Amino acid sequence: PRHGEIPSIDNAPTTQNILDTNLRLYYHPEFMTNMIDGLPLVETEYPSTLSIEAEVARSFLNPNVVGTANVDDMEGTKIAPGFPMRYEAWQPSSPPGNQLVYNEKNRVLLSQSEFNIEQSEINSDFTDDFTYVLVLGNLPKNPFEGEFPERWGGICRNISVHGMDYIEKEYKYLEMMVWFPNNMDGLFHVDLGEISEDADSDSILDTEDTGPGEKGDGRLQQSEDVGWEFDNSKAVPPFEPGNDYALIGAKNGFLDTEDFDFDGNLDTIQNYFEYTVDIGEVTAGYGNEKGPEYVTDYMNWYENGRWVSIRIPLELENESREENYGNPDPTAIKHIRIWVEAEDEGDFSTSDQIWLASLAVVGNRWEEAVVDPATGLNDALIEVISNKTDSEYIPLREEYDERGYLKQESSLALKYVVSEWNDVGYFGEDSYEDEIRDEDILMGVVNDSDGVADAERRRFPWGAGDGILNTEDRNHNGVLDEGEDVGWVHDGYPGNETGAGNGRLDSEDEIYAYTRYESSYLPYDFTGYRNLIVNFYPKKTQFRGDDEGELFFIRFGSDDNNFYEYFVNATDDSIRNPDASGEWRLIKIDLLELVDIQARHSSELADGEIVTEGNVKVKGDPSLYNILEITVGVRTTDPMLYSRVDDKYAEIWINDIALEAPIDESGYARRVKVDLGFADFITVGGEYKAIDSEFQSIGHISSSKTESDFKQAYSTLEISKFMPGEWKVSMPISVKWSKNVTYTEDRYDPENSIYNLGKITSISRQYNLGFRRVWLPTCNLGYSHTESKNEKYERRTIRDTYSTSFGYEFPDRIAYLPTNISATFRRFIDKTLYYAEVRTDPDKIDHTDHFSSSMRFEPLRRFEFRPSYGYSLTRDRIEDRLDYFSENYGFSSSMSRVSGMRPSFSYTSSYSEDRDYTDNTMKVSNYSSLTSSFSIEPGRLGGGNIGAISSMSISPTYTLSRSSTYYDITSRPGFKYRFGYDPILHNMEPRTAMFKHTLSISTRFRPFEFMSYKYGDDENLRSWDCVSTTFSFKITNTKQLVTGSLTKSRSITFPSIQLRIDGVRNFPIFANMLERSSVVLGYDRQVLEYYGYSHSVDHSPSFSWRATWSENLKTIIDLDYTMEKSKDFDLGTSSVTTTVRPKITIDYNLRMPKGYTIPVLEKIFRMRNELDFIGTVTYTRIRNLKAMEDDTNRWDADLSAGYYITSNLRMTISVGYTKFKNLSEAGLDYSTTNVFFTAEALF
Repeated sequence: PRHGEIPSIDNAPTTQNILDTNLRLYYHPEFMTNMIDGLPLVETEYPSTLSIEAEVARSFLNPNVVGTANVDDMEGTKIAPGFPMRYEAWQPSSPPGNQLVYNEKNRVLLSQSEFNIEQSEINSDFTDDFTYVLVLGNLPKNPFEGEFPERWGGICRNISVHGMDYIEKEYKYLEMMVWFPNNMDGLFHVDLGEISEDADSDSILDTEDTGPGEKGDGRLQQSEDVGWEFDNSKAVPPFEPGNDYALIGAKNGFLDTEDFDFDGNLDTIQNYFEYTVDIGEVTAGYGNEKGPEYVTDYMNWYENGRWVSIRIPLELENESREENYGNPDPTAIKHIRIWVEAEDEGDFSTSDQIWLASLAVVGNRWEEAVVDPATGLNDALIEVISNKTDSEYIPLREEYDERGYLKQESSLALKYVVSEWNDVGYFGEDSYEDEIRDEDILMGVVNDSDGVADAERRRFPWGAGDGILNTEDRNHNGVLDEGEDVGWVHDGYPGNETGAGNGRLDSEDEIYAYTRYESSYLPYDFTGYRNLIVNFYPKKTQFRGDDEGELFFIRFGSDDNNFYEYFVNATDDSIRNPDASGEWRLIKIDLLELVDIQARHSSELADGEIVTEGNVKVKGDPSLYNILEITVGVRTTDPMLYSRVDDKYAEIWINDIALEAPIDESGYARRVKVDLGFADFITVGGEYKAIDSEFQSIGHISSSKTESDFKQAYSTLEISKFMPGEWKVSMPISVKWSKNVTYTEDRYDPENSIYNLGKITSISRQYNLGFRRVWLPTCNLGYSHTESKNEKYERRTIRDTYSTSFGYEFPDRIAYLPTNISATFRRFIDKTLYYAEVRTDPDKIDHTDHFSSSMRFEPLRRFEFRPSYGYSLTRDRIEDRLDYFSENYGFSSSMSRVSGMRPSFSYTSSYSEDRDYTDNTMKVSNYSSLTSSFSIEPGRLGGGNIGAISSMSISPTYTLSRSSTYYDITSRPGFKYRFGYDPILHNMEPRTAMFKHTLSISTRFRPFEFMSYKYGDDENLRSWDCVSTTFSFKITNTKQLVTGSLTKSRSITFPSIQLRIDGVRNFPIFANMLERSSVVLGYDRQVLEYYGYSHSVDHSPSFSWRATWSENLKTIIDLDYTMEKSKDFDLGTSSVTTTVRPKITIDYNLRMPKGYTIPVLEKIFRMRNELDFIGTVTYTRIRNLKAMEDDTNRWDADLSAGYYITSNLRMTISVGYTKFKNLSEAGLDYSTTNVFFTAEALF
């Protein structure tokens, strides 16, 4: 976290300490060997062993040294992927859908430019950091007159080649910060969806991707960066020609094209959502700051205009939305178009411009708000509001950064309406507010003396106005009893039952308006804290403020059936936050109290009741370890009416859901292990290990809260000792038993998507028999039985494993017979059996077989090949059907018959099918790979030894791999597909597919070997032999298909060079410095390109010098430098990032003046009196040269001092220090210090 900020629950700084005592005794007792040697038929002199280990440890953990952890501070709640404000990222758009109104003849070609502006010029509360502003000029000025009227002009860009799912990402709003000049009129439009790629309406695909030999490859060659011609004078019907011409994208380093999806076709379909800003209405509000409802804030005046913040609901699932064109698909948004329209002459002047500082679609990590029960008269929504974009927002606190700028604060705004009374038409006066009777108000009115006839009243839904609490709860006990799940009746008339047969207690006594956040992966763990705090602000309440009025609640747990809830009166003045401004409320929830209530009412909860005690509700069996859902909202039994239609929504803000008062934890672990080795005849051992739920290993903090009690015993007997020694047989038989009992609090398992918790007892038995003898096959037989019992789910899981393996090495090569053969077979019998009285799942028994085999042939000396085959299948024995099947083939060969040459070849292929019997289909997958290499040593070709290149080796390698996966297959495909040779079916596309080929070449040699000369008579003493080099080249091309989306990429590593100089005393240059040292110089260049998306080039030179100055002093100096040049074609951005990382390490060993031994304890203590110092300093600087967004430096220093008192006893102290400074953004600097002390004794 930033300095002074509250960390998130997943990133809280902790302190952890462990006290550990470990004892190990190791001994060779001769009497054990003598005892075994005295047995009949057994002769041995092999030493016996006795080993005893014991360990006790205690851990101490403070889960948060800050004291508070954010569950959600709402700052990351908004999901707002923005569009680039760089002019290079946009190009002229095609005309909007109505071709009779918007044409090439009445368009203008908007001018595009950009400039940098301080954010504080847009909003005084922003920082002085710079941001790009997109400038649109040459606006349409005369929409109706002249030969070429000027009605509209637009720009566009790609969002996603294959379409982005805005529903899945839950985007709800279109937000922008835009500047309009004073008194400007006209319309500003944004289109999202699928728009025509034909920008100039000439039915010709205009693109730069036209180079010779490279046409249509999706890559920009240097000769291709000439731009493409926009010429709407060649427009074809139904478009009327215009008179605009421009060269788009010349010399900008990007691949410019009309073909947004790079499919080689000009797509002209138009289906899009259109959003419109009436510029005249916006500028009319400059003076009084009252504009259209989509204006959230009038910000700074700037020059002759004003900056405005705008938020427009997307309404992606509103099919009746009149602004939509065609049939837009919100799950496949491909393009965005920005265009301006002149409705009248004079809307825009010659010098007018429109500036865009940001444009983004906005989503929310919290789910869409709902009202429950839901009717057409109910409505709720959520937004993210902040002190930077919403003028009415009252912050929880005002905080400033180091530069004095106000920090942004965001809150979640829950807006809701329970009944739009005035819109219904039955009430237009305020006098009826006080005539609503308690509880009989849900979406309606009571039967008071209100002058409303019964027939008219019945037009209200949900039984309103009948004077009766409509509910299924006939026994009034708060529980859905037998016979009550029949629904409750609208208006007292049968046939309008609500909630019948849904298994819930339905009633009109409460209305909920809420939003929910679900953890996408791991659950939250609240167990390390005492309190949960929540801040909320009742901005507008729709309900009465008495005890039976509006309640604010927060609910957290694993699902709707297992949760804790805390509720308060939303307008209760006693819970005002004294440290906040305005009407902010603060509630503090004692988590231990919730657990205590749950424990006291466990029997009621087990019976399905909802327990309410004070301000707390509990349902089911929730756990603080397993918080998967957090819900905030309001509920009521007594809403009041609004008298004004424009106050349609009530509103509550939520901020800072956090944990405080961390609870220190301490845990124990202990272990004992004994091993007895009676010579080489029999070994016997056992182990006991127990860990309590609070114990934490060093460096790893787990929240699983698992207690474990583990025991095991094992033994191995070499029964061949009873056989004559001349048989030379080895027959070990081994037995192992273990029992493990664990108890785990409820915790979500993301890999298996199940709750695999509670008390689990596992017992395992293993038996194995082996046989080995020279000239005979090697065999192994094995059996194991493992049984686990889960008491929580009343389930037993049993696995029986049978295994056998066979291997034989032929003593001599005989013609074309194999020289080696091996095979392995394993069978698993898995049973899942339930012993509960009421079963929710059926028993299951599966048989799984695994078989693998391989052989080696050597028909010629120094030439061999190895075929292999294996399969795996799983059968459901209860249903008697095949569930899964896979097989794999392999073949490899190598030859070294010619001196200096070693070619090799390998091929592997795998196939699998996973069957789904619900619709009698299966998923089939295939993978195949072919690799060929050819190693050459030129100096040894022909058996000679050419001195100058005797050490050179060249190794080219080529690999081709492919894979594919098909779904909904009804019959097994042919052998060609299963062997990886042919596509499965010609009339369908695979769901996923990959095709990749790689070529690599590496060379190793001593470049100056020919200059070697001897010194004196020493044959091994040569001056230039110490210089060696490695040179390599690698290129990989990949095509990948995922659900119809094709991606092509290329990776090139060239050159990759390494030059190494090993120190020798007689090296002609720098002899003294290089003696007993080595220097390594390196350089790598890597190109990574995703065709049509991005392109990056990395340059990485490096230097390393390792020197041994004396027996006690060593130094290491490393210097790495990387420059990454990247371009993002999709965003139209580029960057140049450099990283410099020097590192120095010094290792110094200091011997004390005197080392001695203690005569009596000489065998135990061997005095050394040595100090070993190791110090390392590393500096890292990262900088983006194109935009000052990344500019950081970091120092890391580590010093370790180890003192050897004796060879058996050592103490070590380590100190580490890190200092990080962010030069581009304030508030991110930090420093850390770590200290470790260890003492180690070996006996």
